[in-house]
Amino acid sequence: MCVLQLLSNKRVHSFRRIREEETSLMIEKIKRSSPGVVNLSKVFMDLTNDVVCRAVLGRTYGGEDGERDFNKIWGKFIEMLGKFDVGDFVPWLGWINRVNGVEEQVENVFKMLDEFLEGVLREYRTKKLSDDAVVNFVDALLQFQRESKDSDPVDDDQIKALILDMFAAGTDTTFTTLEWTMAELIRNPRSMKLLQNEVRNVARKKNGIDINEDDLDKMSYLKAVSKESLRIHPPFPLALPRELTQETNLLGYDIPHGTLVLVNCWGISRDPSLWENPNEFCLERFFDTSIDYKGLDFEMIPFGSGRRGCPGIAFAMSVYELALSRLVNEFDFGLRMEVEWRIWT
Repeated sequence: MCVLQLLSNKRVHSFRRIREEETSLMIEKIKRSSPGVVNLSKVFMDLTNDVVCRAVLGRTYGGEDGERDFNKIWGKFIEMLGKFDVGDFVPWLGWINRVNGVEEQVENVFKMLDEFLEGVLREYRTKKLSDDAVVNFVDALLQFQRESKDSDPVDDDQIKALILDMFAAGTDTTFTTLEWTMAELIRNPRSMKLLQNEVRNVARKKNGIDINEDDLDKMSYLKAVSKESLRIHPPFPLALPRELTQETNLLGYDIPHGTLVLVNCWGISRDPSLWENPNEFCLERFFDTSIDYKGLDFEMIPFGSGRRGCPGIAFAMSVYELALSRLVNEFDFGLRMEVEWRIWT
């Protein structure tokens, strides 16, 4: 349902205006802080959250006008995802979560998210779409629910779960990739200059018109930066866990069904038998090769591969490449070291 109804090329293209508007807002926000130190982590987090929020929910929910702040709720949800759960690894110790308060925290976060999403669904069931409105994910899901009512009904809990999937997969992954890319470009001024020259040459020919998504395919250095950044810093260093559905034998080892399997994407893309100088950020390695990040080349699989590969590659990369190209076109970035002197008495 996600692949066909939500993340098809046609649907992703329909969100183009959202991506371009939010990227322009990001540029203006940085300009208001310039010259000076800019917290790019916060800027990238706001960008990806706002793009996904508008695409999924139709608008941003920033807590204005007395509304609940979705970003704050989502931050608590992400915090809970990162907590260590001893019961996942030693099942008979699962009772510890009742003692240390983790179960109570999970219940509280679940209640906040569920109430928020219930309100969103109620709002969408009563609103009328204008003829020129962009159909967002919630619109598409509710339409799918109505059409499947008699054959294979979809309930509200399934819709809420899919909405959360879109946020979990589409926000932190994109902003951390942008964060790593900028860190690598700042550490490698030559790569930064090559990319800037390419982007600014394209921008110069547009006579002051902002770079848009039509321009991205004209930039070979931008594509090389994208691939090298995803190679050296995959969004999920360990792919999402799998579970063996049947017993198997691998390299002479008998592995029982039900075994948890973690694929080390980080290790694969830094394997010296596959890559020359694997720990170096080097754009040139992608100039004479067809290796890509879309899951068909097993030398790097930042988005996974096969049936369980990420279905949102087009959505994520359109946000990432547009934001990156506009950033290096508009600004010169560098490191600033601040030294604090203390007089010890």
